[in-house]
Amino acid sequence: SKEVCNKMTHETFHYNTLDDVRADAERIGLKLHFADSADALMRPLDVCGWTLQSRIAFQPMEGADSRHDGAPGELPVRRYRRFAHGGAALCWFEAIAVCPEGRANPHQMWINKDNVSEFARLVDEYHAISRGRFGPDFRPRLIAQLTHSGRFSRPDGPAAPLIAYHHPELDKVHGIDPALAPVTDEALDELQERYLEAAGLASSAGFDAVDIKSC
Repeated sequence: SKEVCNKMTHETFHYNTLDDVRADAERIGLKLHFADSADALMRPLDVCGWTLQSRIAFQPMEGADSRHDGAPGELPVRRYRRFAHGGAALCWFEAIAVCPEGRANPHQMWINKDNVSEFARLVDEYHAISRGRFGPDFRPRLIAQLTHSGRFSRPDGPAAPLIAYHHPELDKVHGIDPALAPVTDEALDELQERYLEAAGLASSAGFDAVDIKSC
């Protein structure tokens, strides 16, 4: 109820061990089942024709910390290494722009012919870490989320929206200038080609599939 929600509070936590979590759950009267082993997460799972060697998956959360040229820099490389080391058999790489003007910020990933080799290097490293830690048969599936940020585009920092139409609510929320001209049908047709080109580059880099994110 609204009354209950208004009374809800939250507090910070810093857990270093499972015993820390157990103790806090007991303190607040939360009845949870705890297992001493995470082996259940390493059982194979069949999904849409793929056999995943674990049940751990990472979803596409943007770090906004790639290089200006769109290639994954030091921080995202470290992040995906950790995902591989943790046993993620399904990893959805964060939003990768299909063209520079469609980036949500100057440090969003952007795949292009000049940096595709660096994406390929990261994909290869992900597989190598997985095999080294979990055995030669461990074959993670890697998805590239391809995106154009549309009305949320900020390729150089300041807002630089590109819109297909004026939306009465979104325009107000995001401060879209009523005089901003929507992109042309020809521009939208060209954008489809950019998605196709990016998908081809993602495939050549070793990704197993692409996810189309369109803002």
